[in-house]
Amino acid sequence: MGRWMTIGRHSWSEVHAFLDHPHGLPGGLRRKGVPRGPAPARDVVMGGLVLTGGSSRLDAPLLLRPAGVRAVDAHLRGIDLDALIQKRHPLLKETGPYSFGDDDGGDMVTDGSLARDFEVLRGVYARAAAGGDAVIKEIF
Repeated sequence: MGRWMTIGRHSWSEVHAFLDHPHGLPGGLRRKGVPRGPAPARDVVMGGLVLTGGSSRLDAPLLLRPAGVRAVDAHLRGIDLDALIQKRHPLLKETGPYSFGDDDGGDMVTDGSLARDFEVLRGVYARAAAGGDAVIKEIF
């Protein structure tokens, strides 16, 4: 079983009002298991504030506030995807993370899906940053 990610941009004023509402999510701003690595790189997928009371960052909505969204957008804009793929592709082939390869011996790099998915992710953050929005994502 692989993991999927949903990601959406939301008006920060609406998210803020929801979190501040007396009947909002209890403990909505508690951090749980801060992912490794320096921000903003760690915040692209797994970073943000956990919006539920569980002990895992998986299967829980993660809120990235507008300042974090802008930082992630700037980080993603600075990545040379071709250079990154050239550097990391051998390691990905060697370690074979789940969902990286397919049944015909190809992989996400050779079929182009990694580059397409990266551009989608970069686009979501760019639009959210331009709009001053928050991002809520969930890995399930």
